Amino acid sequence: MRPPNKAHWAMRYPARGGARKHDEGAHMGRAKQTAGTGGRKRITQVDVARHAGVSTGIVSSVVNGRDYGSIRVSQATRDRVWRSVRDLGYVPNIAARNLARGSNRLIGVFAYRPLMTAVDGDPGRAFLAGIEEEAGRAGYNLLLFTAAQDAAAGRSVYADGVNSLQLADGSVLITTEPPGREAEAGEAGEAEAGGAEADGAEAGGARAAAEAAALAAEEYPFVLVGDALAADPALSCAGADHAGGTADAVRALAARGHRRIALVRHGRPGRVSGLRGAGFRQARAALGLTAAEAPVVDLGGGTGDGAADRGLPDAAGLAAWAAAGGATALLAEEPATAAGLRGAAGSGAFAVVDLGGGRAPGLPAVDVPRHELGREAVRLLLRLLGRTGGGPLRSTLSCTLRGADALAPPPGAA
Repeated sequence: MRPPNKAHWAMRYPARGGARKHDEGAHMGRAKQTAGTGGRKRITQVDVARHAGVSTGIVSSVVNGRDYGSIRVSQATRDRVWRSVRDLGYVPNIAARNLARGSNRLIGVFAYRPLMTAVDGDPGRAFLAGIEEEAGRAGYNLLLFTAAQDAAAGRSVYADGVNSLQLADGSVLITTEPPGREAEAGEAGEAEAGGAEADGAEAGGARAAAEAAALAAEEYPFVLVGDALAADPALSCAGADHAGGTADAVRALAARGHRRIALVRHGRPGRVSGLRGAGFRQARAALGLTAAEAPVVDLGGGTGDGAADRGLPDAAGLAAWAAAGGATALLAEEPATAAGLRGAAGSGAFAVVDLGGGRAPGLPAVDVPRHELGREAVRLLLRLLGRTGGGPLRSTLSCTLRGADALAPPPGAA
């Protein structure tokens, strides 16, 4: 068989690069000799150029929204090109257009656990809904990474030894644990005390931290949503002001006349638990309350104010509670616990603020803006993608106190 001549190879395998980079777009939307629906040949940029009376380079520049070297296109010419696009019914080849832009227009979403099958009220689903909304508004598609599995450790960005997120321009990492596994209402790494489940959550948090550090080291653009890793100032993150939300709850209880107020927690402390504790103590000091008047009470074995564990015996006279995470469910759903606290309060009056928002419907609550945090994470990521160099981008959104008017006054109040 006679080998193909040079012209044959040049036609089939054109050299990369070359001087006519602006003509790469001439093949966008082209199924060169391929029939489209109903046998009709697809319209190409060559057809648009012929119809508009311009070069294919100009059509490529207009359709892709960018200039190529010396090509400068007047507004009148742009309008003429777009009229031809509409008249001919030209449809761009999205993959080729994104290649010309230097972008896949893809935002990756990675979580260390399933999100699509999560139960209603799962914080991960709220984050995902916000991510989806903002990505669509910005003209990006989402790529949900689900196949990155490590047989021993579960989901991993580096399951095969390489960064599996590279298909996307950048990614949002959702760092939460499912409800019931954490002490602090959907924040990663705050597992209920004791057992392999808590140890597993800690291991997952350590893996997430290590992988986030590796992504940052290779300068892959990503943003964390959630507060599990937000303490690392080298990472871009969208998080919530849990300290401020807790302080607002304490001030609202004080405004109803309460002087005996407790922060109630249940489970192993984590980052969010620490933020809420800091906000509680800050508000306590600002109101002139002592630790005895407004203690931190840990149900089920944690450490509150001082070195000793605190529980129901320490709750005598307390009628106002700012409840965090698992403690909220106990107060709202466990009759024995709630009755014990009411008895310790010495009155039927019982004021509870749910610091996690949504764990106990009907209670006044501090709402964590998880949907908006998902949107903010995408906005931060797009800012990272649109710049070169610079440090991490971080954003903290306020938590909102809801239903404060429904808080009960203290015993004996008029």
